[in-house]
Amino acid sequence: MTAIDWPAFLLVLVASLVSAVAAVSLFAVGVRLLAAPAAGAAAASFEPDDQGEDDPTTPADARPVGATVGAIAAFAVAAAVAVVGVLLIIH
Repeated sequence: MTAIDWPAFLLVLVASLVSAVAAVSLFAVGVRLLAAPAAGAAAASFEPDDQGEDDPTTPADARPVGATVGAIAAFAVAAAVAVVGVLLIIH
């Protein structure tokens, strides 16, 4: 019977949980930044009987440049975390 190396097992568990939370959080931040309205834009008002006919997405020209750059950076880092994870699995 093979013994389990518990410290190594816990290290892999914690590292995978931390990297998964980091990647998902970065992706969520990127999505949130893409939905950022312009600085002076009024918040959209939704009526209780709204059937979803309004498009809630923010056009690219109405989004602040900093939010777009931040979203791209967040997506890039989240993708890098995913690629590093795949490379660690392969090797």
